[in-house]
Amino acid sequence: MMPAAKARPVDHLGIRDRIEMLERALCRPLPYGERKELRAEYLLLTELMENTYAE
Repeated sequence: MMPAAKARPVDHLGIRDRIEMLERALCRPLPYGERKELRAEYLLLTELMENTYAE
């Protein structure tokens, strides 16, 4: 029998993976405060990625 695959902890996700998760989360209806926090994180990470690859 094969052992069950373990999900990776969120702390170990790459930036691109986290951006994709945030994009999916922002497509769903969310309370305003939660949406605002997720959007702020999304904007921060996308700006970081743009600045990283722009140089």
